[in-house]
Amino acid sequence: MYMNKVVILVLLFALLMLSGCNNDKGNNRVNEFVSLEQMANYENGSVTVDGDTVALAYIGQLLIQPDPQQEYQFFALAAFGEDDQTPLLVMSTEDGFLPDFQEIMVNLPDADNGFYCDDNTVEEMASTVILDAKIYSLVGHDCSGSGENTGLTKDIPIVITLSMVVAGTSAIGIVDDKAYLDTEFQLGENLRLSGGLGTRTYNQVFDLVKKHPQVTTIVEGNISGSIHDDINMQTGRLIRISGLSTHLLSTSDIASGAVDLFCSGNRRTMEDGAAFGVHSWSDTEEGIEAGSLPVDSPLHNAQIAYFNEMLGEPIGKDFYFFTINAAPADDIYYMSRSEIESFGILTD
Repeated sequence: MYMNKVVILVLLFALLMLSGCNNDKGNNRVNEFVSLEQMANYENGSVTVDGDTVALAYIGQLLIQPDPQQEYQFFALAAFGEDDQTPLLVMSTEDGFLPDFQEIMVNLPDADNGFYCDDNTVEEMASTVILDAKIYSLVGHDCSGSGENTGLTKDIPIVITLSMVVAGTSAIGIVDDKAYLDTEFQLGENLRLSGGLGTRTYNQVFDLVKKHPQVTTIVEGNISGSIHDDINMQTGRLIRISGLSTHLLSTSDIASGAVDLFCSGNRRTMEDGAAFGVHSWSDTEEGIEAGSLPVDSPLHNAQIAYFNEMLGEPIGKDFYFFTINAAPADDIYYMSRSEIESFGILTD
């Protein structure tokens, strides 16, 4: 069971049902997370055109703003390569749910000269890499070419993995002794990439600690939340044991799982103007929302333990229950600075 804390609850993450379905503990498979001493295990997906296979690393939401006066709204899902924000696949689905894969734009070799697939078959399979995970193996049939490929039709095999779904869309930029962490990005004048913190974030922070010892502070920018709470808590623990601080700029806008991550900093500072949002976590597969559970439910225990580690007892537990009762999962409550300080979240 994966819990997710995201501000924009896009239905992509109904794919969380992929987890916990496979009890075959075969020797060839590994746990996603083993310890803070190593990176999380990860399984890329792929798309193959004319025998050439391109790796797919993560999935995010494409949000579009139809009119400058309107808010951004969900448009499609997109799959990306490693360290790239150019969509390799753009996937249209019924109400945002996978695995129906209604329409797929294969942006290879590029968005103007790719392929359009509206006849897709999909097979759900056990992962051969990650324990308790599945993959979607699908084929776009007779995909029609566009641009220079007009007139061509091809069958295009595609593999979507659970790792891609719970990866998150985070990127880290390093400037001197600071690492700037974001998950929301403008891709065009009216097109935005949105996602959250996930397995990629853990691996990015792990890599940061190993390769950039000069970095002392993680600056959280615009982060909508986390798509994978279990791994997000491990990312927080990694930040804590590595001696890193966390900081919010006056322009930072963090919510949900990004608040959890902020609490992991050994020194935690915030400029006036930063947005600090909390709400209840939810498990979309099980139909569970934390704020509706009894206070003695064991489903609270993992996050109570995390916040007690980060903020101390009993204030960590108190803050956890404050967050899940502040707003339901489909809403957000922005805390005032005085509320934040009352829980000892800021160290300076």
